[in-house]
Amino acid sequence: MILQRFCISFFMQKLDREQVLELCRTDPEAAAELILHLFEKIEEFEARIKALEDQLSKNSRNSSKPPSSDGLKRQTKSLRKK
Repeated sequence: MILQRFCISFFMQKLDREQVLELCRTDPEAAAELILHLFEKIEEFEARIKALEDQLSKNSRNSSKPPSSDGLKRQTKSLRKK
């Protein structure tokens, strides 16, 4: 119950140092659960960021996307001689 309250509180507003210390003093098990939960969220966010970065780096030259999906930015020409 305490963990749920602190998790909800954390995501609704940032916990201050005193609140975190109070949780550690009063319920170390809940504090450990909260820390583990936060590590899981960090892993989820890192995976999501990587997926979005991978998605942004794709264009018609390095994927199966059609050239019309590249947008209006100008294509750079290769400096290699043919």
